[in-house]
Amino acid sequence: MLYDQHLLGTKRKIQARIFARDSDRLGLNKEQLDQMQDLDSVRIEQTPSWEHGAHVISTVPTVPYTFEFSDGSKLQVQNPAALPSNPKNKITCWEPTVLATIIIPSEYVGPVITLCSDHRGEQLEYTFIDSLRVFLKYRLPLREIVVDFYNGLRSITSGYASFDYEEAESLSLTLSLPLPP
Repeated sequence: MLYDQHLLGTKRKIQARIFARDSDRLGLNKEQLDQMQDLDSVRIEQTPSWEHGAHVISTVPTVPYTFEFSDGSKLQVQNPAALPSNPKNKITCWEPTVLATIIIPSEYVGPVITLCSDHRGEQLEYTFIDSLRVFLKYRLPLREIVVDFYNGLRSITSGYASFDYEEAESLSLTLSLPLPP
């Protein structure tokens, strides 16, 4: 799978990035850059098809949630559209979590703890390995780490973090929805 940070974002953000980066260097005006972007988008979409016979499908990573209704029935869902349009009154949602172990230089402890907190992490352990390294253990929702957690961790620690995770118990979230009239 091709994953490139330069290709992510709305068309307007991509245009702004390309215009700022290339306009002075190439001596092009905005209209000429727009034409180049249109050609680039065709190339990005068509190259896998031309070279490998594959079609590009762009999706967000999904995480399976299990919903348990008040009548005892269960439903595993990876897309919110698959939820019933007429749910029962009380729903328990089981969110998958991971146990994450992070080893970092001690100078990055504050920003890494903030990153984990911002991603709904629960701190389980904080230990100094020696005077220069720290061992952190967190329970994090799987949904929070599949998209951008590792990139943020790598950015904050200038690439000096060690990150590993294993599947953990799902956490229960109880939702009460109003009954339809």
